[in-house]
Amino acid sequence: LRGARMALEEANARGGYRGKPFVLVEHNDQALWGASSNEFVKLAYDDKVWAMLGSIDGSSTHIALRVTLKSEVPIVNTGSTDPTLTETRIPWIFRCVPDDRQQSYALADVVFKRERLTRVAGLRSSDRYGRVGIAEFRDAARRLGHPLVLELLYNIGEKDFRPLLERLKAARVQGVVIWGDAREAGLILLQMRQLGLQAKVFGADRVATPELLAVAGPAAEGLIATYPYDPTRNDPVFGQFVLNFQQRFGEPLSPFAAYAYDGMNLLVSAIQKAGLNRARIRDALAALKEYDGVTGRIVFDLTHNNVAPLALATVNRGRFLFRPAPAR
Repeated sequence: LRGARMALEEANARGGYRGKPFVLVEHNDQALWGASSNEFVKLAYDDKVWAMLGSIDGSSTHIALRVTLKSEVPIVNTGSTDPTLTETRIPWIFRCVPDDRQQSYALADVVFKRERLTRVAGLRSSDRYGRVGIAEFRDAARRLGHPLVLELLYNIGEKDFRPLLERLKAARVQGVVIWGDAREAGLILLQMRQLGLQAKVFGADRVATPELLAVAGPAAEGLIATYPYDPTRNDPVFGQFVLNFQQRFGEPLSPFAAYAYDGMNLLVSAIQKAGLNRARIRDALAALKEYDGVTGRIVFDLTHNNVAPLALATVNRGRFLFRPAPAR
């Protein structure tokens, strides 16, 4: 939300749209299953927005997509990594953050080609994020000739993972891929090492956070996770953005904020080019093949997904070190 606000503040400081300020209309999509459709209907027909930014939640975005079939409101998604969003082939959504399929390909290359592991298990959270993400990695592993030895799920908020970890230990796994949030991943790492399970651990981008380091401590050493971009790269534009963000909000930058900033700037640029017409805004977004944002170069494929190269984050001496993911 703060990344989006910052982008609009800067756009309005430049004059807005032909002298009129851009206005951010905020709605909460975290409702009971199906109820979020009411929020999207309000946005489209009551608030009469020209475009939408969001959402973090894949399920709510799927609902929003069905609303766009009637309302024809373009959506720029900056947070949900669910690959099935664009598989609907509904032509009103664009995604500037790399999805789970891109992350799975990168992880599979590291796990099976670089590390040369053969006995690998998947641990995933019980929500849609974990289910969809590990399914993509499972498919990538199978294509490389290494089906997962085990696939286990855990509940969000769970604290005792020892029963699951004992199963991994009995299966003699060489590697574990975690698809979930940082807190549970940190506890899994901590309890793995306490049980003497020395398998290598890998994860998707949500585990590569300071929270994981705080929870796992030294047990996080050696963890390898995907990351959507390299936050340590020598890029003066990105460096200035990080400084401006921290000064404006008094907190460190997160990938969610960075991609929301880029996504909102994509929308502002499309509106400036197309005018106040939803279909033309959509067409202006569809015409983009590449975009240089603060997160780096965004490369859109034919399904309007960002397929730019990812980064890898490795825990070394208690901090994350970043490097480009292997080229495919």
